[in-house]
Amino acid sequence: MSLYYASLNKPVFEDHARLAAPIVARLSAEQTRTRWVQQDIGDIRFMEKLAKRVTAHPETVILRDDAASSFDCVGDDIRAAMRGEFHRLPKEPSWKEILCFAVAIDGAGIAQEWDVNVHILGDVAGRRFRISGAWPLDPVILWCVLYAYNRKNHWNSGWGFEPGESGRTEAESCYQALRDRLQSEGHAMGEGPGTVRRYIYKFDNTLRGQP
Repeated sequence: MSLYYASLNKPVFEDHARLAAPIVARLSAEQTRTRWVQQDIGDIRFMEKLAKRVTAHPETVILRDDAASSFDCVGDDIRAAMRGEFHRLPKEPSWKEILCFAVAIDGAGIAQEWDVNVHILGDVAGRRFRISGAWPLDPVILWCVLYAYNRKNHWNSGWGFEPGESGRTEAESCYQALRDRLQSEGHAMGEGPGTVRRYIYKFDNTLRGQP
């Protein structure tokens, strides 16, 4: 039987396809695992390079609370925290309060100073969190990640993340990690061994525009 004739013979074709299916599936799974490993390695290297860039830039971080006027039902504690009173960060904030606190810094502008796109930073940190369950140690890097989640929420079909949706639960976890960093004595610890960042948080609504 010729190969051409066999290709037109449905029973023969189906038999070949059935035999080949496990091989194709195994190759596809191996290729997928390889891509995951390569992406994971790339993400780790991205965060390592970012840590070095962060330590080479000024440690003053400008805060603002003008964005609070754009959100309804934002409590006084969040407004105070946006001015640097981090001890007042609520343990159980509303979703709007998390979104509001996220833009107390210019996350996009700060990331640009590090020569990084804030949305790529958010994607990488999110993937690392889903794999390891840990967020970046540096509070300002973490704040920029929360800023990226705010932007994702804004662009999510115009309606924002629903309760329980992965983007929202990750943002809520990110906020809690940031709260812990800012309220603890060791919040100045940066990425990498022996790296310490002593940030100076300065409140000034006049230095930057709306997010």
